[in-house]
Amino acid sequence: MTTLSLNPVVDVVVEISPLSAPRRAFDLGLIIGDEDTIPATERVRQYTSTDDMLTDGFTSTDSAYKAALIYFSQSPKPYKVLIGRQSLTGITAVTIGAAGTGYSPGEVLTLAGGTGGAVTVTTVSEVGAVTGIALTEAGSGYVVGAGAATTASPVGGTGCTIDITAIGETPVDAVRACRGKNNDWYIAIFPGATKAEHLAIAAYVEAATPTTRYFYTTDDASCLTTAATSLFAQMKAHKYNRSHGVYSASQKYVAVSVAAYAMRANTGLANSAYTLKFKDLPGITVENLTTTQVTNLEAVNGNVYINRGYYYDMYEQGVMADGTFFDEGLGLDMLSNSIQLNVMDTLYQSRKVPQTEAGVTQLVNSCNQACISAVSQGFLAPGKWTGQDVLELKTGDLLPLGYMVQSEAINDQDQADREARKAPPIYVSIKEAGAIHSVTIGVYVSR
Repeated sequence: MTTLSLNPVVDVVVEISPLSAPRRAFDLGLIIGDEDTIPATERVRQYTSTDDMLTDGFTSTDSAYKAALIYFSQSPKPYKVLIGRQSLTGITAVTIGAAGTGYSPGEVLTLAGGTGGAVTVTTVSEVGAVTGIALTEAGSGYVVGAGAATTASPVGGTGCTIDITAIGETPVDAVRACRGKNNDWYIAIFPGATKAEHLAIAAYVEAATPTTRYFYTTDDASCLTTAATSLFAQMKAHKYNRSHGVYSASQKYVAVSVAAYAMRANTGLANSAYTLKFKDLPGITVENLTTTQVTNLEAVNGNVYINRGYYYDMYEQGVMADGTFFDEGLGLDMLSNSIQLNVMDTLYQSRKVPQTEAGVTQLVNSCNQACISAVSQGFLAPGKWTGQDVLELKTGDLLPLGYMVQSEAINDQDQADREARKAPPIYVSIKEAGAIHSVTIGVYVSR
């Protein structure tokens, strides 16, 4: 018997919406060392314990292992950490030795003499002789010298050799390379960096993508004075708002402990917002400083672990180099990321978002959802708007939800913008919950 399809009578169409983009967790730190346990071509590995690191080949004397011990000593204990690799024998500069023949732009040439070093062919002559190259992998185990043989991938040209003119990554090169290999980490720590190297890394993280923070410890004694040449003073002068410096005379890994708390505490759950001030640092001892030294240090936006009132070992103040509080910057990074991805998911998952008030409302609602999460976490809270006027929101108005999302009217949109399919501008006004760091109490006595 011949049977026919039911589709002309009952046509069932199943559509599955695209998955939302994964949100950044903002809960993962990166510790960078120069041990060769991790291949330079791999660059970054994740560990859930220091035992895992020992099993992987690290030793108890390795700087990265010692830093991880402090990281996992924080309470509550972090779930994981990333360990990055600085390659001291990696290639940092090359020139063309012999040009060879038969090459094409885009071919990758792996260099002999070490492991994992590679350049990419950028330009060639008419006969395929290499005329331009770009270093793409530093590798490890190389020495400065001429005539390193190459292996092409895919197989193409022959005869090209590379002169290695410099080796040994700087710390900022290593941080940049780790970011290129892994986008999950939020805080980088480079315990072995010098004063100049801290400044170089700080300059990089200001513009790094995705958003990044740098935590470091310094024993620069001039930070305890009013010297303008101190590391903290120079960081402050540059107004860096993504670098967080800690002073310690003899403890190398204080910033590691602070970063561990910052990442473990940031669960994204309800009421998970926090401040770094007052926190305990397991495995770290307090600094023995005078009131004047602490005042000088904090005047240039340095941070320190000290004792107050005999009983309280506490971290203060929890600020970045420009004086802004770390938790404020973290909250804004998280909110910005959530708004961006919420709006992008709306555009990506819809057949189309119409260029109408209803369509703009969809985008506004996407922003609202991000703000609702920030309120739940404790980053935003109701309060009086003290900023400038924003459309219908005026200075002095109350924000009963802790935020207000507005857009310009679609009917007022410029025709050129409409033809370019742009949405009218959307404005997100937020009121931070803040945190109390000090209090004055008056006691009035009547006899």
